[in-house]
Amino acid sequence: MTARYGIDAPYGAFGFIFLALLYAAATLCGMIPPYWGWLTGTLFLLLGLWMLLYSTAIKLSHRHRILALSGLKPDMKVLDIGTGRGLLAIAAAQKGADVSAIDKWSSWDLGGNGRDAFEKNRRAEGAPEIDLYD
Repeated sequence: MTARYGIDAPYGAFGFIFLALLYAAATLCGMIPPYWGWLTGTLFLLLGLWMLLYSTAIKLSHRHRILALSGLKPDMKVLDIGTGRGLLAIAAAQKGADVSAIDKWSSWDLGGNGRDAFEKNRRAEGAPEIDLYD
């Protein structure tokens, strides 16, 4: 089992990619001047792809940098507010911090966040127990 932290703002990422396709189609149909159509479409495509890449891969390494910059030490108390699937809370617990995490999950949450997703990630990463509040 592997940890899954989801795609940040999935509708935003896929929306930018969709806009890129619309700009490409409009440019090919002659509705937008080629220079502006391809330039704008390419920018939307790159933004959408960057959001997907960051959400699925890069943020996993950035969480350790964030915690290092915070000066986190073992046995420190940490409160992760809006924990989602536990990206930072789990990494802090792995580094020996006494972690409490809180979130107000809802059934309409687009990211699939929730207590179950948090616990699956915690177990997948072998992190110690975390006090979890909702």
